[in-house]
Amino acid sequence: MITLEQVKLLESKVSKAIDTIRHLTEENRLLREKLEGYQSRISELEVLVQQFKDDQGKIEAGIISALDRLNKFEDILEQELGTKQPAETAATNPSSASPHPDQQTTVHTPQPVPPPAVDPDSDEAILAILEQEERARQSTVTISPEPGLNSTSSTAELDIF
Repeated sequence: MITLEQVKLLESKVSKAIDTIRHLTEENRLLREKLEGYQSRISELEVLVQQFKDDQGKIEAGIISALDRLNKFEDILEQELGTKQPAETAATNPSSASPHPDQQTTVHTPQPVPPPAVDPDSDEAILAILEQEERARQSTVTISPEPGLNSTSSTAELDIF
């Protein structure tokens, strides 16, 4: 038979089990809420990482574009310097640079270049430099070795645009 003490002992064990289940249920609920918060934060961070990756791609593309523009500008300057150096050599030493007497020699008159008022890497500064070079080319002096000869050669300008 079951005694009163056994019933009280069983009742206390059931009461402890119910308290433990309530405590574990509350802890489980709190952990699930934390988990939901962490998952939403992970989702936000994933979006930010994707935005950073996209921005990084755009930044890389911008840098590559700027480097390409810089290379093109450098190539243009090298071409300009390459065409000016033979002309300057011809002006200083006409006998070695012009083997044919009917060839014309072009002498460039240097003009002072004022410092640009804008950012030197901007399109406006590059355009201003190119316009100054064009004006310098247009203000060149052409010298014919013999005034009476009909010259068939002409000075050609490099049109870069």
